[in-house]
Amino acid sequence: MEKVIKVQSIIRARQQGQAYKSLTSGKNPPVGTVKNFVHLLNDSDFDFDEELEFERLRKTVVQRVRQNEMAEQYIDQLDIKIALLVKNKITLDEVVKHQRHFGGHVGSLLNNTEISSKDPFDLKALNKNSRRKLEHYQELFFLLQTQPQYLARLFHKLKEQGMPEQEGKRIELLMMGLFGFAQKRREEYYLLKLVTR
Repeated sequence: MEKVIKVQSIIRARQQGQAYKSLTSGKNPPVGTVKNFVHLLNDSDFDFDEELEFERLRKTVVQRVRQNEMAEQYIDQLDIKIALLVKNKITLDEVVKHQRHFGGHVGSLLNNTEISSKDPFDLKALNKNSRRKLEHYQELFFLLQTQPQYLARLFHKLKEQGMPEQEGKRIELLMMGLFGFAQKRREEYYLLKLVTR
């Protein structure tokens, strides 16, 4: 009985395929074939509304992708500025004080999204070696965040060696900085992942 059903389904599939082929490529398809496929031509208001909604959502996604790309570029520039601040061992307070000293508003410093080519903190201002080091540091921090086994092993070794309390506080502060003090969900997730190991 199964073989009969299988043969029937193969024959029906072949007939449907031939009918569809004659409908799409034939000059004058038979009336029976057209009747079999006429239901595909019925466009309802629901289909039209669904297509409009799909197009609206597609445009929204494209717009959000562009916004995300712009935000990523801004974040990259901000990372470079932070790296240079750390490298030069100056604090953000000194930068803000400097901005106020020259009559600028702190908000304009923090909200300045336009990056000029004369900016000394620009990616182009870094030489090739510094840029490569910066990229390697970014990769290192990304791996340390996403692969908790490395930091977990470090903590385990330090615990075995009996680390002083002051060193423990310093490393704890360093880890919180590495995970952005868990201010965003991504960093919070990775920090919790590390803690659970």
